[in-house]
Amino acid sequence: MKTLPLPEAVLLVGIFVFVARITPLRAQPGALDSTFDPKPDGQVSALAIQRDDKLIIGGYFTQIGATSRNRIARLNLDGSVDASFDAGSGPSVGGFVVALQNDGKVLLGGSFTDINGTPRAALARLFSDGRLDNEFRQRQPDGRDLFRYVDSIAVQSNDRVLAHGILSQDGVVYRIARFNSDGSLDMSYDPAADPNPFALRQSGGKLLMVDRTSINRLNPDGSPDPSFNSLWLGGGLPNSTNITTIAVQANDKIIVAYVTAIGQGHVFRLESDGSWDDGFTPASANRQIFPIAVQYNGGIVIGGLFSTVNGVPRSGLARLIGDNPADKPRITSQPVDRTAPVGGRVVFSVAVSSFEVPTFQWQLNGANIPGATNRVLELTHVQLEQAGDYKVIVKNAVGSVESAIAKLVVRAAWCPAPSFAPARAIRAGTNWVSAAVGDFNGDSKPDLAVANRLSDNVSVLLGNGAGGFQTAIHYYAGTNPGSTVVGDFNGDSKLGLPVANVGSEHISVLLGNGEGRFEVVVRYAEGGSTR
Repeated sequence: MKTLPLPEAVLLVGIFVFVARITPLRAQPGALDSTFDPKPDGQVSALAIQRDDKLIIGGYFTQIGATSRNRIARLNLDGSVDASFDAGSGPSVGGFVVALQNDGKVLLGGSFTDINGTPRAALARLFSDGRLDNEFRQRQPDGRDLFRYVDSIAVQSNDRVLAHGILSQDGVVYRIARFNSDGSLDMSYDPAADPNPFALRQSGGKLLMVDRTSINRLNPDGSPDPSFNSLWLGGGLPNSTNITTIAVQANDKIIVAYVTAIGQGHVFRLESDGSWDDGFTPASANRQIFPIAVQYNGGIVIGGLFSTVNGVPRSGLARLIGDNPADKPRITSQPVDRTAPVGGRVVFSVAVSSFEVPTFQWQLNGANIPGATNRVLELTHVQLEQAGDYKVIVKNAVGSVESAIAKLVVRAAWCPAPSFAPARAIRAGTNWVSAAVGDFNGDSKPDLAVANRLSDNVSVLLGNGAGGFQTAIHYYAGTNPGSTVVGDFNGDSKLGLPVANVGSEHISVLLGNGEGRFEVVVRYAEGGSTR
């Protein structure tokens, strides 16, 4: 039996749920989600789910709602365009497949010849912001492109890339090949040893095999699984002609899209063993449905040529209500420690996976913060008393979880850093070694006294109160003046200057007259060499 490659469905295996902030009230599975309506202006032919549950979509559109996006875009959970992802002019043609690497990079396969004006044939890789990754280029050992058209992609755990398509050589020759993470051909890959690389897998490694009108299941060893109720379209399903795609839910149930002979698209669901699922209401579209992606909050995203789903206008992209996973919330991104000055701004946030919109309650040191009931907690003009341990309690109908504690440290406001005018050179004496400050002339302005060792004197400079000084007046102060201080030594409330004479046994004292002048030096024996 020939296996129909289903690259979009393959992408759903192994993706992890991240954030589910927008989830509709649960209706019967299969009902149209009224909260999701992105409005692309053309066909959506490819879907992939990021780790944060955002959607990568590809197709023949040039606009999503009021936002320009050329053939590839990323959507937020509510269907709005994610402005942080922009591939410019995008692939040169639409109608391609997409896959996600473990590091968030996006792989494209199709018949395009360039990406945003840069030559790239059939297979390319984008960074998580939509820019072309120039390090990746599919190629043979001689440097030539291997494929001119790629219709299926699968990413292995080591980010090696499996691709199926038409070779670049003349004629129509299909091949499966594996590329290394830089796009070079992996010559060790043997397709014969991996006969079903694009088949969807249920738990236990069982393979779902799909052709135009049937679904069968193989055991991991490749033998038919007799416990599976193989599906054959026709008879019980009027006007059925072609299965277009399938997807596998986390509980192994199978979502199936098919197109009728008159071009209408339909979606139904099978139990994990292939039997009909009566708990899912089949959905209908007026035109074909191509890719299906199952979100981890349970939503089922469909893309195609349609303009209505269940009779409601939906252009090329819609979401159906899925199962209620019925589990308590799971925190996928914890709040982190913060430090801020008094008066600063602090933001704590948490990312959560939940089957329904959860509630949030932030706490400081174990006490609820009034009004702090959103996923993001913003504190403005923080004060010292707001320092402490922050956490959030997240709750849904099943249960609640607490986040990790994030500490807030609030710093006291800092004083302004002191500043000084540029230094100015003031001439005193020869080889000055000590200085003292005092008001020598009674004008309440600081003056300077400087001991000059090599000239045996003390220089007195009277200050003007603005950082300047008069010309120095020199007073003999004994041999080798080494240091000086200021003090009133005779009780007349007038400052004098004692000077230590280095290498002698004397201290010299100059008594001030209170007008900035000093009397002749008086010398006193100290009893030993001064230092």
